[in-house]
Amino acid sequence: MKRALITLTTISALVIPLGAQEPVDLTMIERIKDEGIERSEVMEHFNYLTNVIGPRLSATPAYKRAADWGVIKFEEWGLENAHLESWDFGRGWTLEGLTLEMRSPRYF
Repeated sequence: MKRALITLTTISALVIPLGAQEPVDLTMIERIKDEGIERSEVMEHFNYLTNVIGPRLSATPAYKRAADWGVIKFEEWGLENAHLESWDFGRGWTLEGLTLEMRSPRYF
């Protein structure tokens, strides 16, 4: 009797949640996959962010340019209420100079 009750409880626990699942819209999934494969703009966006805007450390001018660019893109894609939200970050950083020194291998 105890074994039957445990079995029934286990089966119920596994089966009942299945009825609560939403049906999967396979047509929409195929449309999303097709959009990503056939009309992807990932490389264009990646190129612009990395080669045109460049490194984007927090609170730098490049970060601001990238964030503004993102808002513009969202608006172009039809997203509503695309905006930036500000928060206190502290000091920002801007690279003003860079020195590299090769330490190894050392040639004489």
